[in-house]
Amino acid sequence: MKEDLLKGLKAIFVYGLALSLTLVAMPSFAAQDVAMNLEDAAAVSITSPVKPGPAAGVTLPPKTITLSNGAVVPFNADVRTGSEEEAFRRELSLLVTLDQLTPEKMKEMGLSEPEETLPKIPVTAKPSEPLLNVAQPAAIGCRVTKPSSSAGDMNVSRPQIVKSGTKIYAYARYNWKNAPFSECPRNQAQIGGPDGLAITFNRAVTNKGVSFVGCNSYNKCGKTGWLETNSHYGAGWAFQDWGYGALYGHGPTYKGTLTYTLTTSSTKCLQAFAKYGHSWNSTKLTGFSIGKSSIGISWNTSKSLWQKSSQAGSYRC
Repeated sequence: MKEDLLKGLKAIFVYGLALSLTLVAMPSFAAQDVAMNLEDAAAVSITSPVKPGPAAGVTLPPKTITLSNGAVVPFNADVRTGSEEEAFRRELSLLVTLDQLTPEKMKEMGLSEPEETLPKIPVTAKPSEPLLNVAQPAAIGCRVTKPSSSAGDMNVSRPQIVKSGTKIYAYARYNWKNAPFSECPRNQAQIGGPDGLAITFNRAVTNKGVSFVGCNSYNKCGKTGWLETNSHYGAGWAFQDWGYGALYGHGPTYKGTLTYTLTTSSTKCLQAFAKYGHSWNSTKLTGFSIGKSSIGISWNTSKSLWQKSSQAGSYRC
C-alpha cells in the first residue's frame, strides 16, 4: 500500500517537471512573430537618400552669360568689371532694338522687371544678329529725294526699367516708321546733320554707364555715334542719320536703343523720359541740356528740324 502511494507521487512529480520544462523551452507563436519582425527591421533599415551636390571643399564655378558676339560675362551684375558691364549693356541695347528681349531672355540674363513698370514694347519674331561694327556708308554720288519729315514719322517708346542685382537698367528705344529716302543704288546720303536720343529721370541717380546700339532695316547692328551729354540726371547720344539705300537699308541708325545703368539707395518713385531730335538740310544737333525730368536739344538753326518725346516709364511708382 505504502509502495503504491510512493509510486503515484513519483509519477506526478515527473509529469509536473516535464510539463514545466516544456512550457519554458517553447516560446509562443506571438513571441516568434515579434522576433522575426525585429530581425527584419534590423536587416532592411531605411535611410534618407543622399541629395546630389558638390563634394566637400569643392567650389562651383560662377554662373556666366554668353553674349551674341561670343563674349562671356558674369551672371552676377555686382561683380562685372567695367568692360564686362559695357558689353552687357550693349547686348541689352541690341536685344531691345531687335525686339528680342523676351521674358525667357530676361531670365537668362538675370534681369527682372518690377510689377510697377509699365507694359513692355510688343515682341515680334526677328532673326538674331550679332553685335557688329558697322561701317558708316559712303555719301558719294547720292542725292536725297525726300529730306523732310515730321515727328509723326518717328516712334519713341516709353523707357523701360529692369533690374539685375543692385543695378538698374533704363533703356529708351526709337524706330522710324517712315524714314527719309535717298536716290542711291549702292550708297546713302546724310540727312542733315547729327540726330540724337536722350533719356532723363525725375531725380538724381548714381550713373554707372551709358551705351547705344543702332540697327539698319536689315537688322545689321553696331555701336555708332558718340556720348554727347552725361550726368546723374540722364544722358544724350548723338549720331548721323542716313537716307535709304538699296545696299545698306536705312543705315545703322534706322532704329536704336540707349541704355543707362544706374544704382539708387532711394525707394521713391523713379520715372524716365526720352526724346529724339531730327534735322535735315544744313541743320544739325549741337548738344543736349539734361535736368530733372527735362531734356533740351540745341541746334545750329531753328529751321528744318523736329523733336519727339516719349511717355513716362516708371519704377516703384
